[in-house]
Amino acid sequence: MLIVPFLFGMFAARPGWLHALLFFGWLLVYLFSFAFLQWIRTKKKPIYVRPMQIYGSLLVPAGILLFILKPSLGWFVPLFIPLFFVNCYYAKRNQERAFINDMAAVVQFSLMVFVAYHAGGGSDWRLAAELFAISILYYVNAGIHLTHQRRNKIDPPVCLVSNRFRFLLCL
Repeated sequence: MLIVPFLFGMFAARPGWLHALLFFGWLLVYLFSFAFLQWIRTKKKPIYVRPMQIYGSLLVPAGILLFILKPSLGWFVPLFIPLFFVNCYYAKRNQERAFINDMAAVVQFSLMVFVAYHAGGGSDWRLAAELFAISILYYVNAGIHLTHQRRNKIDPPVCLVSNRFRFLLCL
């Protein structure tokens, strides 16, 4: 989920050196938020404070550099904030596998289609929206499939329908 939406946006636009910095920043956001959410969930600050310091100390300069090089990327940040609050809410309740939390994560990761597309100078926002929709549909289906498998063990008919749906999305 971290890489595919990013690659959708990058290759739909014009891949460039800015994408390397953007992906580095995106990876740091993921690593920092993982440590942060684990800290919220477990309340074990000593374990997670050091990773947050390391990732945060790399993330801040990378983010600043991105916004200096392409200030318009800042317009995407507010889209991620409410979804991150959803993640924080479920981490606090120790329910990170909740369906709504999974869907918030799917939307967060899929939004990177637009960010990477914009970073590459893309102008056909309909194409970006289609790639966003494909990403959403694929990962929502994967989330439903995995949630079902966790709760109901192996159910061949559900697996078959889910796998066929994902295959059709690839076409």
